[in-house]
Amino acid sequence: MNAMRASYGLNEEEQEMITVVREFAEQHVAPRAAEIDQTAQFPRDLLEQMAELDILALPFPPVYGGIGASDLLVVMAIEELARQCASTSLILAAQTLAGTPLMLFGNEQQKQFYLPRLAKGEWLAAYALTEPEAGSDAGSMRTSAVRKGECYVLNGSKHFITNGGLA
Repeated sequence: MNAMRASYGLNEEEQEMITVVREFAEQHVAPRAAEIDQTAQFPRDLLEQMAELDILALPFPPVYGGIGASDLLVVMAIEELARQCASTSLILAAQTLAGTPLMLFGNEQQKQFYLPRLAKGEWLAAYALTEPEAGSDAGSMRTSAVRKGECYVLNGSKHFITNGGLA
């Protein structure tokens, strides 16, 4: 790790992972950043490379094929990607955002079905927060989920869904 960078209490293995992410971002993401922004094309090849390097596996528990990284390490990895291309950093950020509710509230069957595919990058997660009246202010959202027997009935609308057209 660069002597000028603080370790933030990361152990040696975590520092090595941040180095992997930093080097990937500098070597593969940075040269493409302007093109990605100008064309607004999703960099599927970078997604695949991130999966190969286990970057997408960071937030997921090992039992589901992940790394089980700390929240700090995941945020630092997102930061390293964003340093070169904010759009590309959203690949890991969206996987984390969408995977977290599953990890916290999903049943075992859901976790076994979804999390390994997200961790391996086989599936790209979508994240629906933004609403026409509320924007991204989660406290002002009006969408609701009401339990009806074994199912939930969803009412409301979303204005923008991260990765909605790709996932």
